[in-house]
Amino acid sequence: YDESTETWNESLVENLEFTQNDWSVTIECKNPVDVIKIEYQTKPDTRSLHWRVDCDGNPCVYTPAASINNRGLFPCQDLPGAMSTWDLTVSLPISSRNAVFCTGDKHARVSKNDTHQKFYFYTSIILPLSTFAIAVGAWEVRDLSTLLSEIMLPVRLIGPSSLLRKSNLILPAYLREAVMAAVDILGPYPL
Repeated sequence: YDESTETWNESLVENLEFTQNDWSVTIECKNPVDVIKIEYQTKPDTRSLHWRVDCDGNPCVYTPAASINNRGLFPCQDLPGAMSTWDLTVSLPISSRNAVFCTGDKHARVSKNDTHQKFYFYTSIILPLSTFAIAVGAWEVRDLSTLLSEIMLPVRLIGPSSLLRKSNLILPAYLREAVMAAVDILGPYPL
């Protein structure tokens, strides 16, 4: 994968033999590989994605970010030792007011052309796939990052504007204290 162009080098792509049943996909690799790309679609009725209308009346979708539900979102095991890195590109029409938010190392890298906007996320830290979460909506972002022992802890509050206005006075102070307590108990990210 070439991150600068966000494309796969097709000359290096090899189709792999696989079998599947109701519970698993088994991929056979004759030679060592660094990356396996799997293309698939989720079922519209999966419990892995919650399709809702937010309190401002805008449609949105998000994951509950739990291992049992993430199995319906993408092929994965929820065993504690089954961990990996990942990357994700979400494409929306250029006319969309929505933004995409996702767990990962950094904020989305956004690219645009005449018809679409693409949001690219990745993680270089090996994590259990139960930590994967994604949300798409017409939401505002409040940066509540806080300095803790000379380390900037990135904290963002994301949600419908009417909800963020209501929480503006109370939540920022509480959230800073909660993040500081979590880091004190669990250590720095990844928690």
